Amino acid sequence: MWWPVLAILALLVGLSLILRGLRGRTIGDHPHCTKCGYDLFGNRRATRCSECGADLTAAFSVRIGQIKRRPRLIVGGSIVLFLVILPGCLIIIGNSRNYNWNQLKPSAWLQYEAFGPTTNLMDDSRQRADSAWAELIRRQMAGKLTARRASSMVDVILRKQRDPGFAAWKGDWGEFVEKQRGDGNLDDKRWATYMEQGLDPSLSLPVEVRQGEPISLSVHLNSRLGNGFHARHVSGSVSLGRWTFAGEAGNSGEHAMAGWGLLALEPLIVSPEDFTSDPIPPGEYEVSYTPSITVWPNPARTPNPSYTWTAPLRGKVHIIAASPPVETAADPMVDAIRAAISVELDARNGGRALITIKEPPVDLAFEAFVRIADSAESRIGFVSAKKGADGRLDAYGWNRSEKLKQSLPSAVTFVFRPRIDWGKTDNQSRIWKKTIEIPDVQVKRDFAGPASAASNP
Repeated sequence: MWWPVLAILALLVGLSLILRGLRGRTIGDHPHCTKCGYDLFGNRRATRCSECGADLTAAFSVRIGQIKRRPRLIVGGSIVLFLVILPGCLIIIGNSRNYNWNQLKPSAWLQYEAFGPTTNLMDDSRQRADSAWAELIRRQMAGKLTARRASSMVDVILRKQRDPGFAAWKGDWGEFVEKQRGDGNLDDKRWATYMEQGLDPSLSLPVEVRQGEPISLSVHLNSRLGNGFHARHVSGSVSLGRWTFAGEAGNSGEHAMAGWGLLALEPLIVSPEDFTSDPIPPGEYEVSYTPSITVWPNPARTPNPSYTWTAPLRGKVHIIAASPPVETAADPMVDAIRAAISVELDARNGGRALITIKEPPVDLAFEAFVRIADSAESRIGFVSAKKGADGRLDAYGWNRSEKLKQSLPSAVTFVFRPRIDWGKTDNQSRIWKKTIEIPDVQVKRDFAGPASAASNP
């Protein structure tokens, strides 16, 4: 390219102009002291300068004329140099921004930047942390990260994992710990700490359950592990107040999960008759559930990844009185309300129930149930809609009980019981207060594809 040649020529021209300007030119013919510039005219026989005392007999101690610098040449040369140097500086600065300066930083500095207070995922400090972490991983892959530094990084990661207020967990950190375990650099104690802190399971229960209804126990993992782990949940014993149930055999599910987030494992469905043949009195009960959760991190990082967590999880559930018998509403409004309600039911994958209310003639607020037999019912949830508006309920998990699966017919009845306290209106007196039944809803369970709506009689 020709522009570097022009830049070099312009640089040489600018330097020559400045040198000529600084060198100046000789004015006059009087002798002057070379050291101090004193005019020696009339003192030709003097051997020493009367001004500075320099020896005038030495070579080059006296010069003829006075040197005067040439400011125009200096200014012109400076302008030429400025026009050459400025673009060069801009080019150098631009290239330096793209240069990976982390390659020159010590590992301790990079560790500080990677694990600093970077809770804001969008700020510059987070970008610096990501760059520092990438350089640490590059050094680990190249075998340039010392065992002492890797151990220090694991300690920092475990502290971040343990802190519930730290919201910037990265799955890459978990991958680093798992890789250290796979390489034999992580002891059993710290590995167990990592897995226990990373699972952080909790028990999720419905707020209230009617007498005779099944109870769904869901385990949530607030996971802080490496990316790509698998978790398997096997149900264990359940205690409800003074009653104990051993759990359903074979109730398990396997899930793949990224390193950070909330994972809901396969729920366990228990029925009151599993605990006792007598009705459980209404009231608030403490529930204790002991599941078995097995975790497999990515085997590419950890050759022997299996880790099993077993400990009781506790919560509370409120059992309310059973619903009154279904009443047949002899009212001309019933047909119009039935026409506004459409239902779909799918028994696969634990059961899905979709209820849609389309522009009802009155305000509606229902608690929905699926009636399997004359008395056996499974609760779906709450659905409501204001007059002329729409409402929708898409619920999962109504069919996870093995007993319910065994007795499930090809068609069921939907029962909608009024719940005034769930109405979407300021005037509860306008809410429909009678029970609605929709019989002969076909159950889909043996073929793929979305559930289709059953016709409402």
